[in-house]
Amino acid sequence: MKTKNFKSIWLPIIVLTLLAIFSSCKKEGPEGPEGPEGPQGPTGGSIEINDNLYNRWEVTDSSSTLKYILINSDKSYYSLSEDNYGFKSFEHSLAIITASQICFGDCFNYSINNDTLTLSNTDETILAVKNDSTPDNTQWVISVASIDSMNTPIKIMTDLTWDGQYLWYGNGYETNYLYKIDPITKSIDSIPTTNFAWAIEWDGQYLWTSSNGGATIYKVNATTGNNLFQSISMGAWIKGIAWDGGQYLWCNSSNENTIYKYNETSDNVDEEINHNKQILGMTYTNGYLYICCDGMIYKCTTNPFKAVNSYNITAGSVNGITYDGNHFWVSVSKYSSGNYTYKIHKISL
Repeated sequence: MKTKNFKSIWLPIIVLTLLAIFSSCKKEGPEGPEGPEGPQGPTGGSIEINDNLYNRWEVTDSSSTLKYILINSDKSYYSLSEDNYGFKSFEHSLAIITASQICFGDCFNYSINNDTLTLSNTDETILAVKNDSTPDNTQWVISVASIDSMNTPIKIMTDLTWDGQYLWYGNGYETNYLYKIDPITKSIDSIPTTNFAWAIEWDGQYLWTSSNGGATIYKVNATTGNNLFQSISMGAWIKGIAWDGGQYLWCNSSNENTIYKYNETSDNVDEEINHNKQILGMTYTNGYLYICCDGMIYKCTTNPFKAVNSYNITAGSVNGITYDGNHFWVSVSKYSSGNYTYKIHKISL
């Protein structure tokens, strides 16, 4: 009979015995005394928003284009601006507000002392005083809804005009035609042209158009499309022409930022209005020049050149404008979901 190997029998027994000894020796000792309390940390600032922030504020710096700030309890924020020409606009956002900061695109630290609001960041400081008479955004800029609409003849924006029966629309670089539109049936006719018209106007007998980025305008036969006369040179990129009902055509150069009072009888410029605006389409009625600029419409006096009313068209951004004696017609573009739509809208101002 064979004898079993000693290691194979006793080695597992020895290992198990040692593990049992170590386990029985592992005891939790008594809990030590509690250490001394550490120093108290600094007291945190208040997280509550100062309710006085929710008010109407008038900016005290008269040289600033920012005139008023409206902050509502629902965190809606409006900034009302007006430039030296009286062109009004507003911006709207939903503000993020803490106990010490307000963010509405830019972020500012804020403080309120009595009735004075201070907004400051590394770039600027704005001081404003509480003023319950501050206009709201609907008083500052008049919102105008569409009465009727139709598609533009082509997928670009140009100025437009009214000849007493039809609307006329330019062609830009898209085609070699000027477009005549029946506003009742919305049918479209056209005449050939050699001009690339961004601006178009009716003077009671003839059409006038700009062409390309040129500095002159052209008298056009509305039946044949032939150019009958070319004006003297004014400023390049004429994108708005407005007939005053007499002998003058107001022509705006987007290149020179100048409106020229062009005398079509003498073929001279009798007056120039310099400005810093990017003006597009224009029309003249009842002693006022209506101007398309920054997607809005401004009703302006010409002497001095000053806006008396500012209009926002809810349908979109305005490029051209004309008046039919009862209503205005505007060419409007709107961007949505990656695409532009182009419409002509009938509105009342």
